[in-house]
Amino acid sequence: MRNNSIRTPAYWLSKNTIEFWADIPGYKGVYQISTFGRVKSLPRMKGAQGFKGFHPERILKSSLNGGGYKFLRLYKKGKGVSKLVHRLVAFVFLGNPKNKPEVNHMDGDPTNNNVTNLEWVTIVEHTAHKKLMGQYA
Repeated sequence: MRNNSIRTPAYWLSKNTIEFWADIPGYKGVYQISTFGRVKSLPRMKGAQGFKGFHPERILKSSLNGGGYKFLRLYKKGKGVSKLVHRLVAFVFLGNPKNKPEVNHMDGDPTNNNVTNLEWVTIVEHTAHKKLMGQYA
C-alpha cells in the first residue's frame, strides 16, 4: 500500500524518534497534535463569565469509541466537536494528495496512532487489509 522508496515525511520520521508537534487545522494556537498521536492544549489566557485565568499546556486524555479507535473532544467558543485521533495525525502529517477516504492502521492496532503506522487508503484497500489482518469476516 505505501511505497517506502519515496522519502515521505512519514518515512523520514520512521527513522527518527523525535516527536514533532503541529497545529490542528481550525484550532491554531489552541490545540496541537504530535507525530506520536498525542494531543495537547496550548497555554493561553481564558475567560468565562468575567473570570480570567491562565490555562496551562497539558496533554489531553483520549477515550475509545465502540470500534476501539481513540477520540477526544476539541472545544472552540464553548462548543465541543469529537475528533478521531488517527485521522488528525494523518491529515496533519501525511496530507491526502490522492483524496482517499479512510485511514488504515498498518499494524492493525487502532490505538497505535503513530504517523509511521498510518496511511490513507480506499475503502477497497482498507477492507482487503482488514481481511489480511483477520479483523474482517
